[in-house]
Amino acid sequence: MLAFSASRAAARPAARPASRAVTIGRSRVVCARAAASTGDMGFKTMREGVKVAADESLLTPRFYTTDFDEMEQIVKAFNQHVIIETNKSTERLFPAVPDVEHPDFFVRMDRLVALNEKLVAVSRGGLPKPLQALARLPLIERMVAEMVQIYLMRPKDTGSVDLMTPEQAAQVMY
Repeated sequence: MLAFSASRAAARPAARPASRAVTIGRSRVVCARAAASTGDMGFKTMREGVKVAADESLLTPRFYTTDFDEMEQIVKAFNQHVIIETNKSTERLFPAVPDVEHPDFFVRMDRLVALNEKLVAVSRGGLPKPLQALARLPLIERMVAEMVQIYLMRPKDTGSVDLMTPEQAAQVMY
C-alpha cells in the first residue's frame, strides 16, 4: 500500500513510516514509501519489493519454466528439416547427392554427436596429456568409422546432368 502524505498516512495503516514532507526552497516535496503487504493491488509479497508468483490460469501462462527435453526434440527436428531442404537444393546442381532421407543417416549423425560429446568430456577430464591421447583414440576411431559408413552409403541419383555436348563445352569461354 502506498502512503502519499502525512495526513493520509494516519488514515491508512502501513508497515513502515508512510512518508515525510521535505521542504526544498518554496516547494514542498512528499517522499512516498511502499509497504510490504497484500493491499488493494491484488498480489502478495514474499518480502519487501518481491512479489509472490501469480497462480497459473488460462490468462496468466507461465513463461519462466521450460521443458528442455521437448525443446531439444524441436531443435533436432528443425535441424533435420534444414539438412533435408538444403540437400533438395543441392540435388538441382549435382548428379548425385548423399541420401539424407535414408533411415540410417540421422542415426549415424546422432552417434557422431554422442562420440564428440565423449571426446570433449575426455579432453576436459583431469587426466595427463598422454593418457588423454590414449583415451581419445578409440573415440576418434569410432568417429572415423561412422564417417566412412556415411560416405559409403548409396548416394541419391538426381539426374542433374550437363546439357552441353563436349564440343559446346570446349567453345565456352570463361
